[in-house]
Formats: sequence, structure tokens, C-alpha cells
Amino acid sequence: QTRTEAAFAGLIESRRAELVPAATALAQRCLALLEHYTGCRQGLAEARGESAVIEDLRSQLSGLVHAGSIATSYAELDDRIRYLKGLRARLQRRANDPVKDARKLARVQPYAARLQAALKSGRQDTTAFRDFHRQLEEFRLSVFAPEIKTVGKVSEKSLDALLSGAGEVL
Repeated sequence: QTRTEAAFAGLIESRRAELVPAATALAQRCLALLEHYTGCRQGLAEARGESAVIEDLRSQLSGLVHAGSIATSYAELDDRIRYLKGLRARLQRRANDPVKDARKLARVQPYAARLQAALKSGRQDTTAFRDFHRQLEEFRLSVFAPEIKTVGKVSEKSLDALLSGAGEVL
């Protein structure tokens, strides 16, 4: 631990060479996140169709990028970028076949509704909420953008297991 100003200055000096590459890597991730976010917002602005589908898209986007959402780990930023890529792919596919998108949404909707209920009741700071949200986003990828690899296997069964294990938290 650094307890003096001199020790802190020495630590900074010894790590100076690591700071610029680390800051550059973080800036690149944040830029990618914001570029995909902007693309999703543009796609949503142009989207037409059922209000339930549009609301699901908006809800997913606001759950991925919100105030404070870049104050996280590199790995989580990378995951959010993947999820935004999936959302963009969904928006593009949906424009060509909204009926197919609505059928796919029927698989996701019960889980998205549980996530929204937990969010509205203020339970988003729990580990169970974060785990479920992450798994729901992976499930969305598998359903709407299967060309984007998921981290691990995810299915309705695994989401149901998370919900049953979470009890009243979700």
C-alpha cells in the first residue's frame, strides 16, 4: 500500500509506461460502444411496427447503455459491445421480416418482463439481477443474432433455473 505522497509518486512513475496503452485501450472500447449505441439509436428511430416490439428494443438498449455504464470492467464493456452488435443485427433483420422477429420475441419476452419488473422494484444492484441480465443478453444473441458467439450455453431452461434459484430477488 502507498501511504505517503512520495510512495504514490514513485508508484505512478513506475507504472507510467502502462498508463497510455491502458487509457488507449479503454478509449477504443468506449468509442466502439458509443458507435454501436448510435447505430442502434438510428435504427430504432427508423423502426416501424408493433409498439411491443419497439418497446422491447428500446428497453434492451437503455439497459445496455445508460448513465455510468462505462464505469465497468474491460470484459463487461466487450460484452456490451457484443450485445449492441446483436441488437443492430436484429434491427436489420427485423426490417426484412418483422413477423419472424415477433415470433422470436415471444421466446424472449417472459424473461425480459421479469428483468423489467426487477428493475422497476429497485433490485438491479443484486448479483442475481446482474447474472440474469447477462444471461438474458446472451440468450437474445442466440435467438436474434446467432452469428455472434455467446459466452457459454444459454437457453430457456438455463434462464428458468436462474429465476428459480433467485427466488424473490427477481
